[in-house]
Amino acid sequence: MKRIIITLFTLLLLAPLGAKDLKVALSKSNSTEITFLENYAIVINKEYYYGPISKDFRLQIAIVEGKFNIALIERDENGKELYAPINIAKTPGKIDIIRGFDNDISFEETIDPQRAIRQPIFAEEINLSKEAQKTTPFFKFKPRSSSGEIEFTGPLSLTIRKTQDSFNLIETIPLEDYLVHVTNCEMRQANNSEAYKAQTILERTFVYNKLNERLDENNKNRSNWLDFQLFADTRDQAYICDFRVNNKTLPDQKIKDAVKATESLVLGDINKRLIEVHYCASCGKCSYCQANGVCHAKNGLGDCQKGIAYYSKQPGYDYVKVLKKYHPSAIIFSYTNGSLAFSDIHAQEDIEKSLSDMEDKLKQMI
Repeated sequence: MKRIIITLFTLLLLAPLGAKDLKVALSKSNSTEITFLENYAIVINKEYYYGPISKDFRLQIAIVEGKFNIALIERDENGKELYAPINIAKTPGKIDIIRGFDNDISFEETIDPQRAIRQPIFAEEINLSKEAQKTTPFFKFKPRSSSGEIEFTGPLSLTIRKTQDSFNLIETIPLEDYLVHVTNCEMRQANNSEAYKAQTILERTFVYNKLNERLDENNKNRSNWLDFQLFADTRDQAYICDFRVNNKTLPDQKIKDAVKATESLVLGDINKRLIEVHYCASCGKCSYCQANGVCHAKNGLGDCQKGIAYYSKQPGYDYVKVLKKYHPSAIIFSYTNGSLAFSDIHAQEDIEKSLSDMEDKLKQMI
């Protein structure tokens, strides 16, 4: 029986913690108002929830004395408040906002927020990875780095920052969907499928490198990346840009097809270890950069996007040959072993509890 317990423990510990999804910090704020495009529920600390709430009610979130102050508000078509905001909760904990549960709660019917009460919920009923598979727009708001409102598919999580004077707005999104928007923001001007494919492979390689780097930092207690993994701006890659404001220029089918065609592909060395990649919008002014389509990046020379766009339009150049121009000794391979379990690192506590419960049950069976 002891061998069985050890085997089960091993299987659970080796099992991936979640699907290939990312937690991307969209913005930080001390107050914001969010518009929802579908009915939603507000989940607090995975313990209780309010809802389902009609999409007609906007969500107001503010930090008051280090706690979330959550209120609902109705506005007319001119943006004027119809009634006084409905204050529904104050909490120092984490907030998840979703459009469904893994149970029989109907989101077609909504409750009157005036009569909203705390409804208990079990943590396992909240599956952010499953929610992230829904690709229709779920909410919109104006990030600090944006010139206007942007739509996101969600789900959305809010976490108070260490300073307790503001909070992060975090979207859970599948990796490949994230790359569609990054390619649209970073490489839209190329208007070429091979350039999109080359750019997407660079982006995916960049993501995995960042996840590995930040997981290592977290393991060494040098940083805290528990709440999210990537910034949505150019501190990492441009996931938010003016193309997305008010749906100005959304990803076209050519970009979506390019991401799909290169799914899981990354750049690595002969031993299939990821190589470090950097890219720049402009090649810069140096003659060598201009002649070779490279740029001065953070750690040496990087891939110049104007160069990628140029080479991709030359006869006989597909995305493989374009990337070889910059990385002649690199190989392109499928990074199927690249685990994004880090995206659900909070679930470690749930796994440890499950292991403990299972051990107790197995002991009782002996």
